[in-house]
Amino acid sequence: MEFAGKDYEQMKEKVMEAVKLHFKPEFLNRIDEMIIFRSLSVADIKRIADLQLGYMVKRVAEREIDLTFSEKLKDMIAKEGYDPAFVLGP
Repeated sequence: MEFAGKDYEQMKEKVMEAVKLHFKPEFLNRIDEMIIFRSLSVADIKRIADLQLGYMVKRVAEREIDLTFSEKLKDMIAKEGYDPAFVLGP
């Protein structure tokens, strides 16, 4: 979390140092690839909320219900749904 929004290479280096301290070389040699994820931003959360709300619009449209969401609501969902302690992403 301390490297959120900072240099990806620096974050990757620190994560790899921690991995090497925690796991034995025998285990690490069996891993083909490691992917380091960055934290999601509020904007990322808003895009996810927008996608999920879009799915909801399609589902209720099957029942002949028209549903729309304002940008203000999407911003509120993103703001309220964002918590850096629980949000991880690629």
